[in-house]
This record gives sequence, C-alpha cells and structure tokens, in this order.
Amino acid sequence: PGGIALDPAIFNGDDVTVTVYDTVIDSAWGLGAKYSVDNYSVGVGYESIDVSGLVCNELLDAVTDECDGNSTEFSDTVDSWMLGGSATFGGFTLKAQYGQGSGSNLDLTQYGISGDYTFDAVTVTAFWRSVELETVDDIDSVESQPFGLGVTYDLGGGASVAAGVVDPDRFDEDYRADIGVNFNF
Repeated sequence: PGGIALDPAIFNGDDVTVTVYDTVIDSAWGLGAKYSVDNYSVGVGYESIDVSGLVCNELLDAVTDECDGNSTEFSDTVDSWMLGGSATFGGFTLKAQYGQGSGSNLDLTQYGISGDYTFDAVTVTAFWRSVELETVDDIDSVESQPFGLGVTYDLGGGASVAAGVVDPDRFDEDYRADIGVNFNF
C-alpha cells in the first residue's frame, strides 16, 4: 500500500515479543478549534488515521531487520483527540496538552508540558512529554518520556537562528541535536 513509512519497531524491546514493521499511513484527516482571550487560550482537536502494515510474531532479526518468523498483514483505524491550553505572563508562556487515541487493538495516552521564555531577541524553550501505547489486552505496552531544550535568536525580517537538543527516550535511540536558520514570509 502507499503511504508514509512510520517507525519500523513500535513494540521492540527486551521483554516484548510482538514487532510491528513496514507500517504506512494510508489516509489521515483532522479537525481542530482554538479559542483565545487576553493571554489565555484553549484548543481541542480530533484526527482519524488509517494505517496498514505487517506484524511479526517474534523479534526482528538484528542483522537484516526483517521478520524471521511468520508475519500477518493488518489494517486499522486510529482515532484520537487532544485538548490543550496556554497562558502567557510577560515573557513566559506555559502550554499543557492531554490526549487519548484508540484503534481495534491499541490504546494511546499522551500528555505534556512546555514553556517558552523570551527576552530581547532570544527565546528559550523546554518541553517534556509522556506517551503510553499499549495493546487492548494489556499484554504489550511501550512508554516513553521524551524531553528537550531549544533556543532561538531572532535576526529580524522574519529570519531566526534555532538550535536544540532532545532525548527521544525510545528503544536504541540517542540524543539528537540540530541547528539551523528559519525564514518566515
């Protein structure tokens, strides 16, 4: 099937024996609304994603990253919603989000907070997020808590320099860092 390739190993850990690989998004749509007053805002969103792929009933081969045992094709619709809010006090903005999603064989719960502090032409941003993905029968679950820190320097005229570092808190992934120039027209 067509689509965008996703993470090849959703349930890939030392004590988990179910591995999802070759997952694609077949279609997706979403709808959201936001209300703001003064320095406060609240928003809500809903999305529906059709996914398909293969499930391997044992861990992937470490060398070939392919399923050594039998595999099963699957397709599913994942529906999720998210609620978020923000508040700004002077140069500080605090944001919080909470959301849940489900498909025929999985449940997703996620929440997080982030904060921005702006002074002069500099904005410093920090975030923390918790994501729990589990099968409906509670046999397998994956929990991650990524966090990161970033800084942006406004060059004026819609240009800025941005740098950041993040710990994705995922199986076999290290810290990531980047730096670049952004242009807003």
